[in-house]
Amino acid sequence: MINCSGSNTSIDEKQQEVKPILSKDESKKKALEFFVNGGVYETQGNYEAAISQYEKALSYDTSAGLYYTIAKCYVHLNKLSPALNYSQKSVELDSSKVEFYDLLSDIYTYGNQTNSAIVVLEKAIKLDSMNIDLNYKLARLYEENKPVQAVQLYTRILSQVGPEWSVLSRIAELQERLGNNDEAINAITKLLAIDPANTMLKKMLIEFYLRAGRFDEGLVLVDEILELMPYDLEARETKAKLLLGKNDWTGASKEFDYFLDQPDVTLDSKINIGANYFNKAVTDSTVLPIAKAFFTKLG
Repeated sequence: MINCSGSNTSIDEKQQEVKPILSKDESKKKALEFFVNGGVYETQGNYEAAISQYEKALSYDTSAGLYYTIAKCYVHLNKLSPALNYSQKSVELDSSKVEFYDLLSDIYTYGNQTNSAIVVLEKAIKLDSMNIDLNYKLARLYEENKPVQAVQLYTRILSQVGPEWSVLSRIAELQERLGNNDEAINAITKLLAIDPANTMLKKMLIEFYLRAGRFDEGLVLVDEILELMPYDLEARETKAKLLLGKNDWTGASKEFDYFLDQPDVTLDSKINIGANYFNKAVTDSTVLPIAKAFFTKLG
């Protein structure tokens, strides 16, 4: 957690350091000098030295941008408490800059203060509702407790960028959580259009077809896999399940017979397959000869 107690005291004290009385133009010039020096150190990755120069610049120019810049440096140093102090100050001084809110939300996220990060991002999106990065960050934070709103944000992103793997994969996962199999299938189908040779993605889509009772579509896809990889036992087992879903026990038995002939398939797995036939035979006598033949071959 980020410790916020006494957060503004150290900043105010640094601004109250004794310095020569300068004109406005002279102060701006002095601030710019320290700011440029800080920028050099920052590009070198020397964030401690950069902060020192930026804080000297603050003595002459207390602009929101300086607070924002110092906050970024503290983030690089993984010092979240001072980063939070300076970031909050930048937003307080200028609430019109989306990038100020963005950094503040990141700091809250790094500090596991998700609710605060959400509040900040919601304010930022009011300033720039079509900002893809902000919408994606907020959608990720919404996923745990507001999955429907997360899907809405991801859909908004897709309307801007078109089919995009990382977004579609998030939608597919969320729709599965929500029990919306058809919507999950739609998302995975779009993913497959991006990467049509992805066998793992095809298998994922087939599993969703199986859950949704869309057996014919699943069979088309599993046959594509088996055409390229006829020895894929996982695909053959899935095909058998799809055929069982269609009550095509004869067709399923051909796939299960293939299993029986494979030395790598364990006996327990083979018995479990036979149990499917036995259970079906209890209510459908037409399956009994298939079950008997299966166990005879197994024996």
